[in-house]
Amino acid sequence: MQVKEIQCKSALTPCGIEGIDYALNHYVGCQHACSYCYADFMKRFTGHSGENWGSFVDARVNIHEVLAKELEKKKPGSVWISSVTDAYQPLEKKLSLARKCLESFAGSPKGRKFEIEVLTKSSLVERDFALLKELDAEVGLTVNTLQDRHSKAIEPFASPASERIKALKKAKNLGLKTYAFIGPVLPGITDLKGLFEELKDLDYAFVEMLNAKPTVIARLLPLMKKEFPEELKEWELLLKDSEAYYAGLKKEVKELEKSTGLKVEAVVRH
Repeated sequence: MQVKEIQCKSALTPCGIEGIDYALNHYVGCQHACSYCYADFMKRFTGHSGENWGSFVDARVNIHEVLAKELEKKKPGSVWISSVTDAYQPLEKKLSLARKCLESFAGSPKGRKFEIEVLTKSSLVERDFALLKELDAEVGLTVNTLQDRHSKAIEPFASPASERIKALKKAKNLGLKTYAFIGPVLPGITDLKGLFEELKDLDYAFVEMLNAKPTVIARLLPLMKKEFPEELKEWELLLKDSEAYYAGLKKEVKELEKSTGLKVEAVVRH
């Protein structure tokens, strides 16, 4: 893993996702190395075009200082931490960039007017629960399986699935607004019914269909053939007729929403 500490000139960037005004990305690249990640498109913007996604991280070590200045100038709005990386990847335990940025929000009267949303695959976020609660932030964790053996193979350096589920429940018990990002749904791997039952007490959830672009499939299929050959049989419809698969997924989610009471904000498709 190649890690570099870099300086940044901006912290809050306009976000094209509906309902989100700004993105805040503490890192370029991600140590989690999830096999289905589609953020590899970022390589062409960051000088890493010749490197494998998941093999490098640039840490924007001054981002909290830049953020503190921007908070006094920018119009308050909603902020997503993080949109194309993970703020709580392993390097965060050493550098604490996410925490320092949260402290910048908390230390500024204007900063406290921003609406903060965190999405991560790491139980390290528990370290900052008290600060996130102080900021009235929303906390989400991505989880797409109940089985640690699945998450270890597919998301090798993220927290095990069981730890993420525990972190979600802890956040909820502490009074934080808490959601699950169930995705991407992987046929044969993702037990939607089981996840909905396990997570039904959260405030809401998103469900995400797999982004089956060629670079993702090129990474995923060899892994599935090696680690989960039996489960791979369930991929046929997704790969042959994505429209029909998506329609079936939406129907299943609607039924589970009704039976469990877990509110689903959207079934996301890229």
